[in-house]
Amino acid sequence: MITAHRLRVPGAHLYLETRGAGPALLLLPGAGGDAAALDPLADALAATFTVITHDPRGYSRSTLDGPHTEQRVSVHADDALRLLDTVSPHEPAYVAGASSGAIVTLDLLARHPERVRAAVAHEPPSWSVLPDAAVHLALFQEVYDTLGTAGLAAAGERFLRGVGPVLL
Repeated sequence: MITAHRLRVPGAHLYLETRGAGPALLLLPGAGGDAAALDPLADALAATFTVITHDPRGYSRSTLDGPHTEQRVSVHADDALRLLDTVSPHEPAYVAGASSGAIVTLDLLARHPERVRAAVAHEPPSWSVLPDAAVHLALFQEVYDTLGTAGLAAAGERFLRGVGPVLL
């Protein structure tokens, strides 16, 4: 059974879902993902865990209090901490994130290790450690610039074209 919640955080109202029973497991989606993107995985893990999923601030059912602004990993990690404090206030939780959610997972782990029992960071986009880092970082700058001039859909399209046909 899925239970939907709303959580007031500074600057936003987060939509979250919990399902299952057992130790807390927070699943963090990649950029543009939301709770629904993780439904199949959450359903499979709910027999063993209390699975927590959410729509990151500004996505899907999580609303911002003001206009959309640049978002930082630390803000998303703070939101993740608030989710854990709400659903599992007295016990550390398992945390798993994919793509940009993996970077949020790592930030949460670095700043709040006492709240994380174990972490999985699946495919964090750590382009700066690659031999051709300048090429990748230039792509991300172009995506960011496109977001400012042409909007989210155009920036998403530019990102997908830039990372290759595997994702198309």
